Parts: sequence; structure tokens; C-alpha cells
Amino acid sequence: ILSAINLEHLQDLNLAQSYLPREAISQERTFFDYDLKISKVERTSDAVKFLVTISMSYDDIWFEVMDNASLEAELYLRLELKDKAGQLIWQGEKSFALAFKDEDELKRQEVNKFRGEFEVLIPLSEDKPLPPRKYLLYSSVKQKTSEKVIKKVKEIKL
Repeated sequence: ILSAINLEHLQDLNLAQSYLPREAISQERTFFDYDLKISKVERTSDAVKFLVTISMSYDDIWFEVMDNASLEAELYLRLELKDKAGQLIWQGEKSFALAFKDEDELKRQEVNKFRGEFEVLIPLSEDKPLPPRKYLLYSSVKQKTSEKVIKKVKEIKL
């Protein structure tokens, strides 16, 4: 059975696209990912410490080309520690600046992954105890060159 194809919808789509500003249509990279690792958890009488390491492929990082042909990027890491009820216990932020003198230097580094470390120190006191149990560590990473934010949650035993 043959049926006629109605091209009216295609015409409507073309008309709508003609009203869009040209810069609204871009081929922007919309996804990047990162790994989150928690290590070296230590508890003393007055603090809890642990190390958070983020790692991601250099291919996922958007670099800006500067006037001297160097490449620069900045990553922003935000962490929040919450109990199972969702009560905020601690929060912190750290930025990681990346720079390469040229594209060749970046290409040589691409066999490795970017690794950034953030040592978390949570002071303990009588009015702010942190009982040993499982907590949730919320993390988000944003790149300077993009408004996209990737978020993850990881369980941590303190």
C-alpha cells in the first residue's frame, strides 16, 4: 500500500527554524563525566579526615585557547556531606586550574587522566558530634567554559 506523505509538518519546522537566531544552533559538547574516589578515612577525637580524588579524561575537559596558543581550563568541585535524613553536616569547594603551553603538550598528556585531590577535614566538638555510621557525599563538577554540571552521590562510612 502506498500512502502520500504530507510535507506540511516539514514546512512548519523549516519556518520555525528560520526565526531562530543562528547562534542558537551550536555543536556544543553537552556531556562529560568524572570518577570520584574516597580514601584515607581517619577519625581522631577532634576531627574526621578523608581524601576525595576526582579523575576524568582530558578529552572531556574543554580548554580555552589563549592569545599565546596556550590552553587553559578550570574545574570547580563542590562537596556536601549529609546524613541519611538529608541534614547538611559539611560543605566545601575547590577549583583546579589546568594549563598547557600548546596543543602538543595536551596531546602528550591525554594518555593519562586528570586527577584532582581535595582533603576534607571536619572538626568535631561536643555540640557537633559525628557518630560513626554511613553518610552521603554529594559531589558536583562544573567546567569554567560550560554551564553544565555533573552531580554524583557516594556513600561513605565515617
